[in-house]
Amino acid sequence: MELEQILKEVPESLKALTENNQNLQNVAQYCSDNYVQSLGVTRQLLTQALASVAFQINSVSESLLRLLDLQQNDLRRLESSVSLLSQSVEMHKEKVSRREIGSFTAQRRVPRGHKLLPPADPKPRPSYTRQPISFQLLDVVGHGIKVSDRSETRPGLNMLPTTFKVLW
Repeated sequence: MELEQILKEVPESLKALTENNQNLQNVAQYCSDNYVQSLGVTRQLLTQALASVAFQINSVSESLLRLLDLQQNDLRRLESSVSLLSQSVEMHKEKVSRREIGSFTAQRRVPRGHKLLPPADPKPRPSYTRQPISFQLLDVVGHGIKVSDRSETRPGLNMLPTTFKVLW
């Protein structure tokens, strides 16, 4: 409604400007003919005409600014609608692609058979008896330090304790 009013005001204001232009030309012609007699009248008429022109330019510019504001609001609404539609399209594409991915998956089948059962007559286990650990069984495995009671006569070995000697 306001847009229609603005669209009516703008052409009317432009028409009034055109008429004022013609009137100013008539005043200028009249003043040039009667310059000496009408200098004071000319000043008054020019002042009124310029004030009228300034007022009309102001009203036209206000109308144009309101028109631009309305168009900007319309563009914002359209942008919002387009954004909403694009989000809806993206969500739909995502749903479709997830359905396509889901079509490539295999359904997991749970076996409906009997569960595992222990054997019918299990053999009895022997009872546990504790035995001490013998670390001497591992003395021949690997390399490094060997426990011995005899001392060797190699140089540098006298610094080691007598019970540990290095094997080379």
